[in-house]
This record gives sequence, C-alpha cells and structure tokens, in this order.
Amino acid sequence: MIAPVAIAGNATRPLSVALVGNPNCGKTTLFNALTGLRQKVGNYPGVTVEKKEGRVTLPNGETARLLDLPGLYSLTPNSPDETIAREVLMGLRTDTPSPDLILNIVDASNLERNLYLTSQLLDLGVPVVIALTMTDAAEKEGAVVQAALLEKQIGVPVRVVVASRNQGLRELLAELQSGGYLPIPEPAWTVPPIIAADVDDLKTALQAEHHLQPRLAFAESITLLMQENDVVSAPHLPPAIIALARETRERLAGHEIDFAAAAIEARYGWISRVCAGVVTQEVKPRRSPLLANEKIDRIVMHPFWGYVLFFLVMTAVFQSIFTLGQAPVDFIKA
Repeated sequence: MIAPVAIAGNATRPLSVALVGNPNCGKTTLFNALTGLRQKVGNYPGVTVEKKEGRVTLPNGETARLLDLPGLYSLTPNSPDETIAREVLMGLRTDTPSPDLILNIVDASNLERNLYLTSQLLDLGVPVVIALTMTDAAEKEGAVVQAALLEKQIGVPVRVVVASRNQGLRELLAELQSGGYLPIPEPAWTVPPIIAADVDDLKTALQAEHHLQPRLAFAESITLLMQENDVVSAPHLPPAIIALARETRERLAGHEIDFAAAAIEARYGWISRVCAGVVTQEVKPRRSPLLANEKIDRIVMHPFWGYVLFFLVMTAVFQSIFTLGQAPVDFIKA
C-alpha cells in the first residue's frame, strides 16, 4: 500500500517526500539507506539534471515515494540544479508532483550554513521534517547540537540519523509516516520593515493575478526580488508580475536599498539566535600540527642533552665518512 495523503474531495494519493539539503550533507547516503535497491535514476525532461526516485517502507507496512532533489544551498536559483529543485518544491513542474512533505537533511557540523536553506523551506508552507546528520563530526570539533532544543526552536520534527550505520532511521520513518498530517510551519524569519511593504505588494499581486496560495506567493515574492535581474526563469508568471518585480528592484536600488542584503541579514539573524540556543561548545584540547616538532625540540634543544646528542651525531657523521670512504680509497690504490 501507499501511505495516503488527504486531498480535496476525500480522495487520496501517494505520499510524496522530497529530500532537500546542501551538497555533501549526507543526503544521498540517507536516500540510499532508506530506499535500498528500490530506486530509479533518470533525467528531468529537457535538461541533463539527474532525477532520482525511490520507494521506502514505513513502520506500518505502507510505502511512500521519495524524490532525491539535487543538492542546493538556496532556493534563489543560480544553476540548473537549483532551478529544478525550486520548481519541484513550488509545484511548477508538470512532470513531477509537488511534494506533500519535505525531508530537510541538515549537517550538524555546518549548522548555520545549512539552516539558511531550512529558513527558505519553511517559507513554502509545506510540512517539514529535519534529519540531523554529521553529529559525530560536529562533536569532534567540540560542538554538540541539541536536537530536542532545535526542534523546539524551529517548530518541526528533528531526528538524529547516522545513515551509514542505519541509526535513527526507524524514528525518522515514523515521522514520515505521519508526514501528510503534520502542522504547517510558520515562516522562520521576519521580513525587515525596510522591505516588508514591497514584499506584501508583490505577494498580493501574485495572489490576485496568479492565484497562488499566500505562503507560496510570499516565497515567490522573496525569490523574485532577490534577483539582480530577471534571471529566474518564470514562464508560469504573467508579464505584469515580472514587470512589477523589476520595477520594485529598480526603485529599491534608486533608494540605495539592497533587498538581497536585507533579506539575507534577516535570515542569518534568525539562524544566529537558533544556533545560540541549541549548540553547546565543548572545550577540547586540539592536537597541534607542531606537537611532534615540539617534542623533538625538547630533546635536541635541551641545555645538557642537546649537546650530548650533537656530539653523538657529529661522531656518527665523521665515522661514517671515514669508514665508508675507506673502501673506494683501497680500491683506487689497488
């Protein structure tokens, strides 16, 4: 059976889960651990971006579909991979159903960088579950991430997993099992007052002219205004929306307001507050790269044993010269 998700008209459809995370955060390892051999790899139509899908069995015996999206740092697209991921998450691709649940893989050893993407995912109004990876790497660096506190701070389920050892997978699957019924998270960050009115105007226009839901309209507004120009491919948007976004960017620039800088600063303000409350720094003695040299120096630079070692080395050098040199001397004489 496929885990059902309630939709309009009392109908049901398979639970669709999108795996989203930064490059090298352990996303592919987790995807492979969850799906095993039950996966297929292809390309998105019209592009060379890889499309990976798989099936996972939930604790109740039902099955859900997993889509491993390309690794990305931001939903503001600057590459084909990021564009595809954004389009899938916002339900803009006809060849891929929009996800019912986002499984956000977060690298605990790079928590601040990873939570930037998390803040954008929370904008979308889609249920989110966080899989916290690389906790062992973080602890080696002296940082302990409190998963329970992180869950409380963000307001979405957080589960620690070590996919390579199958640790925490069952707890994670239990969260996916109820994924279609998880509460919708609130946006994590607060839009700065200096740009709030411009975001609201574009959001209202997107709702009126493009009939987007409020949360998607909010996320789309931020993405459009983050661009320095119309680099986001948006054939789905009316020309009036594109023109309004362009005019807004130009007007803000005329008033020397950097929309992107203001938005990024606001997001990282939220991230800093979260990290301050959930990360405990442990003071651990670090092994210095010069430690071996220092041990040698303690002997060779010793005020007494240093001289003893010096005379022993010089004696060995002279003895080796005369001993090894005697053989060619005798050969030449002969």
